Amino acid sequence: MHPTVDGVILPPVKRKGRRGRNMKLRLVLLLTLLAGTFVADAADTKADVRKTIENSMLVTGTIDIGIDGAAIGHRLDQPEKLPGFVRDLVTKAATEMRFEPVLLGGKPVKARAKMGVRVAARKLENGNYQLRIASTSFGEQGGDDAESVTKEKMRPPEYPMDAAMRNVSGTVYLVLKIGRQGTVEDLVVEQINLTVLGNERQMEQSRKWLAEASMDAARKWKFRIPTRGESADDSFWSLRVPVAFLLRSQKEPAYGQWDAYIPGPQARPAWIDADEAMQNPDAMIAGGLYQVGKGPRLVTPSQG
Repeated sequence: MHPTVDGVILPPVKRKGRRGRNMKLRLVLLLTLLAGTFVADAADTKADVRKTIENSMLVTGTIDIGIDGAAIGHRLDQPEKLPGFVRDLVTKAATEMRFEPVLLGGKPVKARAKMGVRVAARKLENGNYQLRIASTSFGEQGGDDAESVTKEKMRPPEYPMDAAMRNVSGTVYLVLKIGRQGTVEDLVVEQINLTVLGNERQMEQSRKWLAEASMDAARKWKFRIPTRGESADDSFWSLRVPVAFLLRSQKEPAYGQWDAYIPGPQARPAWIDADEAMQNPDAMIAGGLYQVGKGPRLVTPSQG
């Protein structure tokens, strides 16, 4: 069966062979929590969690926006490394995007923005995979650092010992409230995506380990605040920061490769307006800073 670009049904995915405990996670999530203090619960609980597994690929590039907010062009990074049906899906989605007009001095102007698109493939009961756009993110292109929140001191979190002993890995998506002193006044864990399968109780414990380590580190971070521009006089700024926890045996998937993860529940910071909240934060690249309210705002649905 050949894929199309809407509600596409992908051919069955070929699985890579096992290579001991350090096998990489790609299209199919096979790694389970190691034995330890965990006690196996009912099999059907883990089966329910298994159904939430997403096989995903992060596609990046830029998008051009017209004065009326309509997308007038786009460019994908390294398109030759992307599967053809992924290029087709993202291209179709990009051409149909519409944003709030970008204003400069109160007047709409053409703009170019960085673009991240998370493409997800979920396994169906017949063994095929259904493709969709899971989330998107957009940032400024070539912005002025003096008009944005930038990092001054960001020491990475320490890997939790309990998590490392049980091969727990994943990505924590933080939202930080930055005060005028450049310190973190408040923070929320918006979402945690794990690359380790367990039952619901095990998954909750794994997320707790990574969340606590991320928050402990983030509370000590320091940032430079905007010194000019529209937001220079704000009382605070909000940042989204993805933090990846990878074991020594793991590597980030190469561009154009599929990876597997289990999306976690989402939380929203009370200080962020509802219209500024993203549907999903996982189209952001780990290690980056994403200032809430900067960059173009998508008004068309981003999820398939």
